[in-house]
Amino acid sequence: MNAAFIINDAKRRELCQDPRSIEIIKPFIRGRDIARWAVRPIEAWLIYTHRGVDIKRYPLIKEHLLPFKAELEARATQQEWYELQQPQFRYSQLFSKPKVVYQDISRTYAFAYDTAGSFCGDTTFVMPTPSLAVLGILQSNATKWWVHTDQGVPFGGFLRLKTQYMERCPIPPMTSEQESALSSVVEKLVWLHNRGVTQGEASASGQETLLADYLEQWVNALVYELVIPEPLHVAGLHFFRLAQTATLPRLSQVKGRELAELQAKFEELYASEHPLRQSLFALDAIEEVRIIEGKA
Repeated sequence: MNAAFIINDAKRRELCQDPRSIEIIKPFIRGRDIARWAVRPIEAWLIYTHRGVDIKRYPLIKEHLLPFKAELEARATQQEWYELQQPQFRYSQLFSKPKVVYQDISRTYAFAYDTAGSFCGDTTFVMPTPSLAVLGILQSNATKWWVHTDQGVPFGGFLRLKTQYMERCPIPPMTSEQESALSSVVEKLVWLHNRGVTQGEASASGQETLLADYLEQWVNALVYELVIPEPLHVAGLHFFRLAQTATLPRLSQVKGRELAELQAKFEELYASEHPLRQSLFALDAIEEVRIIEGKA
C-alpha cells in the first residue's frame, strides 16, 4: 500500500495546506536515495499514521487515504484502516536523530549521513550516531575491503549489509582527539557531497571535485592509522598529527562562505611541499595499504 502512505512532494505540499499535517508527514529515504556520504534530495514522503494516531486531527490526510480504505481494511494484521501496518513506532525516535543510512543490498558501497529526521524504507538500514567519524570509518577503503573479504564478494559484486553482517564490522577505538579530527574532515566531505547531490554532480567545478577527492584520501589515511597504526608510524606517517596542525575551520564558523574557506585551505594543504600531500603520497608504499587498495 505504498500508494496510500508514500507520497511525492506535490502531494505533500497539497496536504500541508493544513499545517497540522506536517506533524505526521516525514521525509522518506529509499535505497536509491543513498549516495556516498550524502542523501540525494528527498523526493518521497511518508504519511506516518502510527498506532493510536487521531486521524480526525488531520482531515486532509484522511481525505487522501479514503480512496484506499477498502484495500487498507483487507490487510492481514489488525489496526485502524488508516494506520500503517508496521509503523515501527518504537524506532521513530531513532529516525529523528542524526544517523548513518545505507542500503540492504549494495553494489556501490554507499553510506550517507542524515540529519533531517528522515524515516527509511525496508531496503535501508540506519545506525544512529552523533559521530561523523563513524561514517568516515564505514565509508573508508579499509572497511570496504573488510566487508568484501568477510562476505567473500569481489569488488564490484553485490554486498548484503544486513545487521547480521554489519554488526561484525570492526569499528576501531578512538581517542576523543582522534574522533574529533576524523569528524572534522568528514564534515567537509559531507558538505561537499550534499552540495553536489543538490546541485547535480555535473555542476561541480574541477577544483571542488579535486578537493573532495583529496579529503577522501585523507579520511582513508586517518582510518588506516586507526586500524594499522604500526606500519604507518614505522614509516613516519602520522595523519592525526597533521589534522591537528591543519586547523580546519568548523563549517558553523564560516557560514555562507564555506566553499571559499575550503578552497583556500585546499590550496594550502595541496601544495607539493605540504606534509599532508607528501604523507599521502608515501602511504602508497605501505604494503598493507597496497593490499587493501588492490595495488599489491
